[in-house]
Parts: sequence; structure tokens; C-alpha cells
Amino acid sequence: FAPVDTGGLREGGRRQQPESPLYNRSLTGEQARQALISE
Repeated sequence: FAPVDTGGLREGGRRQQPESPLYNRSLTGEQARQALISE
């Protein structure tokens, strides 16, 4: 478990919705940060 800042409520909430790179995936903190950079 690692915290990853996905942004403010509006923007960050969208990054955690279905069809996003982070949704329902087991990722390390670094993998999640890389997925956010790649989007």
C-alpha cells in the first residue's frame, strides 16, 4: 500500500474511474505514478 496523489477532487476522481489506468489494478506506488504520467 502506498499513497499516490492523483490531484484535486474533480481531476483526481476522474483518474480513478472505470477505464482509467489505475482502476481496479494492483500497482506499486511507482507503477501508479508512471501510469498517471503516461495518460
